[in-house]
Amino acid sequence: MPITNNHFEIFCGTGGVGKTTLATTRALYLQQQGFKTLLITIDPAKRLKQLLGIPSMSTGEAYQVDPKSFSLPKGKGKLDALLMSERAAFQRVLPEYGQAFLENRILGSLLRPYGGMNEIFALLELNYFHQSGKYDVIVLDTPPGDHFIDFLQAAEKIHQFFDSKFIDLFNSLQNYLQGKKSKEKKRGFVKKVLSQGIGKLMHYLGQVTGEQFVEEFVEAISLFYHSKSAFIDALALQNVLKDGKKTNWYLTTSVEHQKIKEAYALQRNSARYFSGKQHLLINQSLLSELNLWQPSDIPLQKLQETMRNKENELIQYAENCFESMMVFPSVTHFPPDEQIKHLVTCWEK
Repeated sequence: MPITNNHFEIFCGTGGVGKTTLATTRALYLQQQGFKTLLITIDPAKRLKQLLGIPSMSTGEAYQVDPKSFSLPKGKGKLDALLMSERAAFQRVLPEYGQAFLENRILGSLLRPYGGMNEIFALLELNYFHQSGKYDVIVLDTPPGDHFIDFLQAAEKIHQFFDSKFIDLFNSLQNYLQGKKSKEKKRGFVKKVLSQGIGKLMHYLGQVTGEQFVEEFVEAISLFYHSKSAFIDALALQNVLKDGKKTNWYLTTSVEHQKIKEAYALQRNSARYFSGKQHLLINQSLLSELNLWQPSDIPLQKLQETMRNKENELIQYAENCFESMMVFPSVTHFPPDEQIKHLVTCWEK
């Protein structure tokens, strides 16, 4: 029986197991079933760009995928793919502050790939499209390994950053930077702030980097707090992602790469972030080919039996640890588009 889709479908796994490929085939399958589907990747490797042939100019914007490119019928639904860009995401979610963020050197650095804000802006991006109501299903391709845990912790980081202990201080910064003050008064205010709070550290920072850097740092914090409502709104999404009735979680591993131990470690580390069913996807399986293979000599027969037992043990182990499981074949004899088409049909089983 096919897996019932939810509003969110989240794919995670270690590197090199075909996570992005299976997320893509799931999104194409849902499109074929008549759903308006959005496929988002926050994996900096940008494998999705290669897989779907998305032009560089479309990075950060929803790009409509033509199923015919994969020899699939037009289908009743729609599929858009989005290569997440931190800058585009921020300007979409908070257009009134986007330019100010880019002009601030500190924040501009954070908005670059690998700048440290990737997972947090992914949460904002998800919340934006969730609230837009434009899509029936949002499929998310997450970064590999521990970076997936960083995404799960994004809500906690937001909560900690906007802790109420700091609200009064940053409200003062906001009020000041909103006003039309002279540069001299601004510097005087910065000195006053430094003397009231984070004193010695910031004073030392000013000596090393210069007062201009300190001012940009204070401005960066204030800009974050100007836009805090969007970050706070995204916190509510965490409860949706935890809800098994609204979100499917797919943990992907691979027979070929023997990543199963890493997959189990990832499952344990992420278990507290969701309460619903977790589906294990075992990719690149040769079991069907092994069952059809009829070797004539004893050494090859032993090899067949060893490989078959290894996969069966993996499947049995997975059945005891996960509530559901799917096995995807290792397809090597098709062109890439035919391989995708073949994997799409696996979701119907």
